[in-house]
Amino acid sequence: MNQFTAYEWIAIIFMALCWAFLIGFHFRRNWGLEHGVGMSDADRLFGGDRYDLNTQIYLSPLHLPFLFFLLCILMVIRYSLAEGLRLFFLNTFCYILLISVLYTVLLVLLPLLRRHFSARSCATLWLLPVFSCSYVLIYSPGTNNILLLLHRRIPEATVYVLSFLWAFGFVILFGGAVLSHIRLYRQILRTAVPETDETVLTIWQEEQKALGFVTPVRLVRTPAAHAPFSIGHTKKTRMCVLPIRAYTKRELRMIFRHELHHLRRRDTDSKLFFAFCASLCWFDPLIWLALGQAANDLELSCDEIVLEDADDDTRTFYAKLLLDTAGERRGFTTCLSARAASLRYRLTRVLHPKKTTEGTLMLMCFMFLFMVGFGCLQRL
Repeated sequence: MNQFTAYEWIAIIFMALCWAFLIGFHFRRNWGLEHGVGMSDADRLFGGDRYDLNTQIYLSPLHLPFLFFLLCILMVIRYSLAEGLRLFFLNTFCYILLISVLYTVLLVLLPLLRRHFSARSCATLWLLPVFSCSYVLIYSPGTNNILLLLHRRIPEATVYVLSFLWAFGFVILFGGAVLSHIRLYRQILRTAVPETDETVLTIWQEEQKALGFVTPVRLVRTPAAHAPFSIGHTKKTRMCVLPIRAYTKRELRMIFRHELHHLRRRDTDSKLFFAFCASLCWFDPLIWLALGQAANDLELSCDEIVLEDADDDTRTFYAKLLLDTAGERRGFTTCLSARAASLRYRLTRVLHPKKTTEGTLMLMCFMFLFMVGFGCLQRL
């Protein structure tokens, strides 16, 4: 195993600090946008008020899957097919190892983190691998990497078999998830009809305006929906979907506010990223448990912002709405209310909120440790 030089330690720590402060800055900025601070003069100067008020933290989660596929292509072009794939699988294994460690730690610490920190910061923790995705291209395992040395001690036939099994499982799971989402989207397009009720449309437009949407979002109804949800990854494809049933004005405001916060944060992209991570680490059952909690944190964070400063009556009303709209998650969608089995904790948080801190410093600490771990693993 190589020993780190002072320069290498400085480089690792410096980069980790840069990423920690970068994520802390973006999280604090978006926290302010969601809690009434508004756009800065610099945002307005560069035309930020002409676009939708996006509160996604730094990068879209879709960057990581894209960069992984790009890395595979670049390594095959740079080296031979066999050598390029070998280095790609090695680099992928480094990332799988770090994601597994991070998500296992988060799964263990989650009850403590939820008790003391905002749901928004807890939901952001699951996206830390996204923020370091540029490292996938910047750093590749060197010739003295400990994983590469271990790889050379394993029989070549064993390496190929394990790599094939991993790749087969990944393609089946991720491909199946993407195809299932496409089928759902097409089903919605076939059966959905635009909302025509003027009262509903007025409330919908008011909520969009209040949350800083400049480009209108489609509102449709379909018998294929059993609960309200949002779908779509671009401005042209995004929409809010309602089932064929009547809602009161108060219910509509709650539903629209919840789903528009999801769209403003682009949580549909996060759902696709979670499916990618589950497929990447398909052999680790803890990852599946962790990503189930990650999806719950996305919902908890929207409950948190919708019910900010709400009185007891509003919280009771919202809890009843969650129970009335309980349904299964489908595709890369954000559903107001998931299946009944996962509602218990959400209802507890809704009816008995706990005072929590924003969580910016906690996020920065986790990001720093994650980047130090990644830098060390790539230089071992």
